[in-house]
Amino acid sequence: MVDATRAALDYLQNLYAQFGDWNLALAAYNWGEGNLSRAIARVQASGQTPTFENIRMPNETRNYVPKLLAVRNLINQPEQYGLRLDKFPNKPYFVAVSTGRHMDIDIAAKLA
Repeated sequence: MVDATRAALDYLQNLYAQFGDWNLALAAYNWGEGNLSRAIARVQASGQTPTFENIRMPNETRNYVPKLLAVRNLINQPEQYGLRLDKFPNKPYFVAVSTGRHMDIDIAAKLA
């Protein structure tokens, strides 16, 4: 779990380096960097500067970025939105365990 999270964050950082904009990086993470690159090329071919707002993308992706930003805002400033969040420690929620051998994925899913 921790390694997967680190890999996802590294990938997001690479997408930001590629697209130069966090909104576009998040859109690429959701929709795929190839899809976003092609959409950017279409906008550029029309003589426009590509922005998150003028790139045609699926509604799922179009809504994905604002939803993530809304969650960020709620967590960073809950009082501004009339929320009270319990304090939670900045540490991993899950503990890694080893079975000592390979485990059947169906059994692991049931135990989870």
